[in-house]
Amino acid sequence: MIIDRRGFTLLEVLLAVTLLTIVIGAVYANFSIGLKSYKKGMARGDLLQDARGGLRVLEADIERMLPGQDAVFSGESIAFLTVTHGKESRLEKVMYSTSGGELSRQVSFPGVQKEGAEGTASGVTLIKGIKKAGFEYNDGAEWVEELKDKEKTPTGVRIKMELETGGEEGAFQTAYAFPVVKNKEDAKKQVK
Repeated sequence: MIIDRRGFTLLEVLLAVTLLTIVIGAVYANFSIGLKSYKKGMARGDLLQDARGGLRVLEADIERMLPGQDAVFSGESIAFLTVTHGKESRLEKVMYSTSGGELSRQVSFPGVQKEGAEGTASGVTLIKGIKKAGFEYNDGAEWVEELKDKEKTPTGVRIKMELETGGEEGAFQTAYAFPVVKNKEDAKKQVK
């Protein structure tokens, strides 16, 4: 019996290798695009998660704000007195700033004397990766970037932020309402 021992021709081998290279290249390209999308999505999710956490801290401070007490309401920062609750209630002066691509929180303790200075300050960055941000305040009639009347407490505050992740931008906006404390005597009761 005669067996034909012919193999593949050079042309057939080259054609098979070329087709295999094209198929492997297409699979790799799809996998690479999927991996990039996954990484971008995770980075964006992490940034939004950090933003939500930072805004929860801001919201908690706003809920404890004492109206008309040494407060500053401007477009880039907000500062006010709050009351901490725990074993002992105490006053804190809290300032939030949106400069340098971050939302930062500074806390000092008015009335606490330490080495000749009033209170000690501590700061923390709550949100990073901010492209543009600013505070707006409701003066009872409209939203404004700065309250002209320093004795007036706004009826609402909102922060507008544009977050940046890997060249992509995402608008993230939120608004919070201030608690209504009718007068300074009610606010003083919160401190006691």
